[in-house]
Amino acid sequence: MDGEPDTAPGSAPPPGQAIDPPAVRHRTARFLDPEAARVFRLMGLAPHQDIALPALSHLVDRTPARTRQALRVLQEACLVRQHNPGRYHMHDLVRLYAEEQAADLPRDRHDQLIGRLVDFYVRSAHAANRVLDPHRTAEDPLPTDPPHTSPKTFEDAGSALAWFDTEYAALREIAATAQRQRLDSAVCRLTWSLHTFRWRRGLFTESIQAWQSALDAATALDDPSLAAHTRQRLAVALAQAARYEEALPHLADARSHFGEQGDTSGLTRTHHALAEVHVRLNAHESALPHFAEALDGYRQLGDQVGESNILNGTGWALARLGRYAEGEDHCLQALPLLQHHGDGEGQAATWDTLGHITRHTGRTERALHSYGQALTHFQAIGNANREADTWSKLGDIHAERGEDAGAREAWTTALALYRKQGRSAAAHRMTANLTTDGPYRPKSPHANTSQRQGN
Repeated sequence: MDGEPDTAPGSAPPPGQAIDPPAVRHRTARFLDPEAARVFRLMGLAPHQDIALPALSHLVDRTPARTRQALRVLQEACLVRQHNPGRYHMHDLVRLYAEEQAADLPRDRHDQLIGRLVDFYVRSAHAANRVLDPHRTAEDPLPTDPPHTSPKTFEDAGSALAWFDTEYAALREIAATAQRQRLDSAVCRLTWSLHTFRWRRGLFTESIQAWQSALDAATALDDPSLAAHTRQRLAVALAQAARYEEALPHLADARSHFGEQGDTSGLTRTHHALAEVHVRLNAHESALPHFAEALDGYRQLGDQVGESNILNGTGWALARLGRYAEGEDHCLQALPLLQHHGDGEGQAATWDTLGHITRHTGRTERALHSYGQALTHFQAIGNANREADTWSKLGDIHAERGEDAGAREAWTTALALYRKQGRSAAAHRMTANLTTDGPYRPKSPHANTSQRQGN
């Protein structure tokens, strides 16, 4: 049935069965009509091992229905297999022959088709990112080019995140293709569109590599403003990977450029990034002036989401300085704005800060509630990176309260997520907690605080 994986006997070569190259040539000559032969040839341009129907339809410039008809002919000839619904795969030797066929295309036609495929993925990723993180896509400084293809549409953040998960391997190949073809604008666009996904999935090393490539592309485009914005985002990626000292020079360069150009938006976001880097360096006193500059800038821009995230960031810095009441007030100012604008990422971060404050002021029941709210939001937006950290904190609080079962359950969940994300140090910490005689009990963080008590 169309739309279902092709599992009929003989519909594709069995796993491990060798395919004879002359037989492939024979099949393409004997069984393929001109339309199917054209689709087979152009599939050789796709850089990833499989391709989804929407992308292939755009590549071959046919409707999905017409493309599907050609694919049925290829399936009947045992040249293509639909290994998942709507996704098509070739055996390695079959693919090699398709690539040879595609290589015979005239160079200008070859490059035009590659550009068309890249453009489809770039625009689809941009559309997905706008749904996944609507409050931060306005930071993208790239102009909108006239559309060459119509990208996919996404109903909600869940469908956008699922598309990124499914297509991420293909998107990496498309990015590499864009670099080889010197499609510099596409390299930049794809990097901006993948930043939120990579952050939420904890793909920090890949994010840094992508932003470095984007900076090279922005420099090649001779666009100083784009280069400055890209430096600022590269610095954010470096900070997310705890490479703070590498981040600071990029932020200094970006700040200098935006200051000279009178670019309030760029300068505001750079101060925001500088504040976050200083927080991560535990230089919380130094972070406060940058938070103040960013708060003023966001208010000038009328950006309430940016304003509320700065209020939360300031609250976190104040809390780390032991100024818990002031920090809590800032967070409570931020939360209604974030809820009004539906910013799930910002709400999660603010609840996380409130969890920290209430835990450190002895209100552990409220801390559990706050971290529970943070966890719900992190899960809803697919931020597995922060979800793992939140489970870890919940485990600590349960242990402090003598709730051993709750502590073990939370730490075990965090351990599984840390392992999946390749975060070995954090995984080791969870393992240590779980292998002591009874749950490890962190020292109560509020033992010497004079802040208000009670739940």
